[in-house]
Formats: sequence, C-alpha cells, structure tokens
Amino acid sequence: MASSQPTSLWTASGALTGAGLLTLLEAGLDRLRTKKAAIDRLNVFPVPDGDTGTNMALTMAEGVAAAREAARVPGAGVGAVAKAFSRGVLMGARGNSGVILSQLFRGFAERLAGSEAADVRAFAEALEAGVKTAYAAVMKPVEGTILTVAREAARSARQAVDGGRTGPFGRPAARPRTAHPAIAEAEALGAANAEAQAAWTALFAAWLEAAREALAKTPELLPTLRAAGVVDAGGSGLIVIFEGMAEALAGGLEGGAFVPAGASVPAGASGHADDRPPEGRPAAGPEAEAFLGPEDHLPPDTRPEELRYGYCTEVIVRLEPNRASAFDLEAFREAVSRFGDSLLVAADDDLVKVHVHSETPGAVLDFVQGYGELVKIKIDNMREQIRRRLARVTAAPGGPEAGPAAPANHAREGTAPPAKAQAIVAVVAGEGFRRIFKSLGVDVVVEGGQTMNPSAEAIVRAIRAARAETVFVLPNNKNVVLAAEQAAGLSGGAVVVPTTSVAAGLAAALAFHPAATPEENAARMQKAAEAVRAIEFTRAVRDAVYDGESIREGEWLALSGGALVARGEDLVKVALSALREAVDDEASVVTAYFGAGLPADVRDRLPAAIRQAFPDVDVETHDGGQPVYPLILAVE
Repeated sequence: MASSQPTSLWTASGALTGAGLLTLLEAGLDRLRTKKAAIDRLNVFPVPDGDTGTNMALTMAEGVAAAREAARVPGAGVGAVAKAFSRGVLMGARGNSGVILSQLFRGFAERLAGSEAADVRAFAEALEAGVKTAYAAVMKPVEGTILTVAREAARSARQAVDGGRTGPFGRPAARPRTAHPAIAEAEALGAANAEAQAAWTALFAAWLEAAREALAKTPELLPTLRAAGVVDAGGSGLIVIFEGMAEALAGGLEGGAFVPAGASVPAGASGHADDRPPEGRPAAGPEAEAFLGPEDHLPPDTRPEELRYGYCTEVIVRLEPNRASAFDLEAFREAVSRFGDSLLVAADDDLVKVHVHSETPGAVLDFVQGYGELVKIKIDNMREQIRRRLARVTAAPGGPEAGPAAPANHAREGTAPPAKAQAIVAVVAGEGFRRIFKSLGVDVVVEGGQTMNPSAEAIVRAIRAARAETVFVLPNNKNVVLAAEQAAGLSGGAVVVPTTSVAAGLAAALAFHPAATPEENAARMQKAAEAVRAIEFTRAVRDAVYDGESIREGEWLALSGGALVARGEDLVKVALSALREAVDDEASVVTAYFGAGLPADVRDRLPAAIRQAFPDVDVETHDGGQPVYPLILAVE
C-alpha cells in the first residue's frame, strides 16, 4: 500500500473488508454498464436478439443494490456483503448469462460465509468455489462459454496463490507453477503494506490474463462462434466486470479512492454520496421490475382511512430526444415529489420510471407526459386493496386476531394461502399474446421474452401471486428457461414446462386441465409443447455466415429450434419455403401470429398463399403484437 496507515476498506494486514468488496463490485457494475452495448453486439445469430450485456448488467445491479443495504450495517464483514450480493443476483438473474453469473457468485459467497475479511488466498478459493457451483447448476455445461472463461481464470488465480498444488476442483494442476513471488512474500510477512498491494495486484492480473486467453479460444470450442467471427458474449461480460474491479483495486491500493480508517464511510461505502449509482441511475434500470406492489409498502395494520395518498401510481416514460439530452434527474424528482409520497424515480438512457403514492394520479400522468411518451402505466387503489386484505383476514378461520390459517411456507413469505389447486404462469411479450394466454386460463402473465428477459425475482413474484398449491411456469423462450428454473427453486417448487417458443407455450396452456392431477398436467403440457413446430421470422441485422449460409443484412430469416430453415427478400415466399419443411401428412392447423414491424401487405397475402400451397390444413391468424419477430408460424 502507498501508506502504512490502514484504510476502512482493508484490514491492517491487507485483507479485503466488506466495504472493500462492495467497492470492487460497484466498480465492476459501472464498467459493465459502459460496455453492455458492445457485449450485446457479440451475437452469434444475425438476428436482433443480442442482450447478454444488458442481462448481465441488470443482474449485477440487483446484487449491488442488495450489497449496499448489507454494507449499511456497522461492521458488516466481507461474508455478509458477499451473501447479500449473491442473494441479489440470484433473484435478479436475467437470461442464461445472468443465471450463470448468479451461480458463480453464489459459490463465491458460500466460501466467504461468516468471514470478516478476505485475504488473497480466501478470495482465490472463493472464485474457484463459484466455478464449481456454476458447473453443478447447469444440467449440460457447454465449453466455450462464460463457464470456460470463469474456470480457467479461477484456476490461474488459485495457482498464483498456492504454486499450482491444485486444479479448479481439487485435482492436481495440469501445469504446476511457482506461487507468484509477491503473494508468497506477502503471506510470509503477514500481507502488510506494499506486499499486500503486490499480492492483490498479482491475483487479479493472473485472473484476467487467463480469462482473456480462454475467451480468445472460445471460437475454437463453439462452431457457432467461429462461424460468426466473435467470442463468447457471457465470457466477455465477466471479464469486463473483473476489469472494473481490478481498476478500483489499483486505485484503492494507491490511496486514491479508499476512505481512511476511522472516517465515516458514505452510504454504499463506495465513494458515492448516496445510494444511487453514478449518473443517477437506479440499482436496477426501469426494465427491471424492481418496485414492490402497493401493499408491500404499507404496514400490515394500516387502515384505509389512515392513507393520505390512496393511489399507488407507476409510470414509465420514454423521453423525447430533446428532453433526454438535458434531463435533470434531481429536478425531475423534486417536481414529482409535490404529488405525494413514497417516491421512487429511476432513469436509464431515455427511459424514466416513476413510482409515487398520490391522491391525484391523473395529475402525475399529465406532468410526466410532458416529458415524452407514456410506455407503461399502472395505478392501484390502495384503500380498496387494504379493505380486501382486511376482509380476507376477518373471514379466515380464527378471526382477525388469529389471522388466516396458512401453511408455514406462505406464512413465512408473507403471502396469502393457496386459493386454488393448480395455476399457470407464462412469460409473454406482446399485448395480443397476453390476451390470448389470459383467455386460455393462464393466471399470471410476466412481461418478457426475446431481448427482454424477466428476472428470476419477477417470476418468483408471479408464482406467489398465482396463489396455488401447484404452479406451472411457461418460460416460452430458450433464454428464460434457466431463470424460470431458478425461480421455481426459490419459490419452493413450481413446475417448469421448458417451452422455448410462445407457440409451444400456447399449446401447453391448451393442454392443461384443472381436473387432472399435477403429474398428469405436467405430462400433458410437455407432450403438447413438443408437438408444435414453431417458426419465427425476423430480418438479419448484419451480414453473416450461419448454418453454412451467407446471409445479407436485411434478408428475412426463418428460424425453427435455432436452425435456419429458409431465407430471402420476400417474407411470404420465405414463409412458404419454411412451411414445406414443417407441414407433413399429420399437420392439421397452421396459425400465424402477426407482430410489430410486419409489412402491411403480408397480413393480406400470407393466409391466402398458405391455403393455396397447403389446401389440407386450416389457417388461423392472430395479432400477437410481439417484438423482434414480426411473424411467428405454429404448425400443429
């Protein structure tokens, strides 16, 4: 260290404290936010579905928000901060990359559990424990992904500490090497001062060097990466996080960013003046469903007449370009505060989300609309909700004093007891699809899908809101399946039917029968989902080689199960070509779901063209309103 005086982020012997870990995590998130768009563009498919960087940033943001709360507790150790961060990323995980990231930090936190501080050896062991947990969590680990990068980096960090005595899972290392001299010397001298600086710097240098080498080799392990000429996006995101951590580490060790021992540490212990990340951004962006429902904001004994402001008002506004460039978050927050209390304002790029308890929700909407387009509106009458809650309690066995007789798990979670035996939760994008799923009896719809993966926490909340003994979850997207499975575990055992397309999800919902047993329904829904052949259509966002085909930007692509089945300039011709591969003698119905961005003439031309080409099948059309894929065809 630059000074012999210890800091509040380091112990006197150079071990990392809870505040120190938070500083590194915040720096990792800050850097990830600046690079997320570039990571999104590392998309092996020439379709507009690159969202790895966004998913990882939103996942990290939830973890940092939880870690900040833990760091507020005086004397919070590194174990407590790591545990809170792990819980945050676990609940906030979005997409496959976010789920794997959450598992890496879950194992990391378990190794540091109960620790007041972590030296370089404990930190390296925690990184390795995280890799082991992540591999165990994935049913079929794929090499050439974030898992490979994390494993090789953790192996190198551990070898830098112990001289190569063990590999990543306790096996002998493939290439034994001598412990980094700085680390060996730091351990021998008690890891104090300059020796500690060298030790920590060497640890992160070893991790990053190995991670970058592993990332460069990912195209050799995954043909899809090699064909697209890119490296793995998840692995890139992980490296960006650690680059941010390493930069903060270097600045802190030089005394430029750390707070001297005995000085007061700002909220968040990160050098920020308050709980908000840099640039006034929220712990999670407006895309993240971070705000609680209105009843969650109120003490359980609140009476309707006690509320000064009775309407929980939430709105997302997309700022007009001239407003976005000069948007003042603090001035906006101050202006909205006059409408009520319980105010939360979050901003991210051109989106602003407002949550406020108000007596005049219309006035809130009028004011906010002056800044741009209203994207989403939600208004709840909290007085009426309280009346219903009191009615449920009064009607429950035992009366209001005893409260409702709920199973232990529901009482612990603070939710109402099951209202029905079985229910369905579906992840859906598009207002038309939302209506269709609801018409089929789906109890709770979670907004999300391609490029807008919901968090595990959002799915957990939906599972609990369904209030059923058995809840079936339809993820309806391959990049949501892992988050759904994580949510199922967190909620106590919902059943995930791993639908990878919205068409398969609809078939599964149709197969559900309330009179059947949960086991029967699970089998029925799975079988129905597998019987559907879904074809999704979108335009290529760049020139690329995919499945051996040279694709030009702007071409229409037909994808089925991730495979390219047809392409061309005319969408109707591309659709007919794709259907020739999917329609067989057993096919009876072709359903077309029209989404955003569909050329107007296709709505008129396509149904007739399908009937002419396939006279033995019925043709149905629906407005799905889905983004990304202007047309989806389902063959049943």
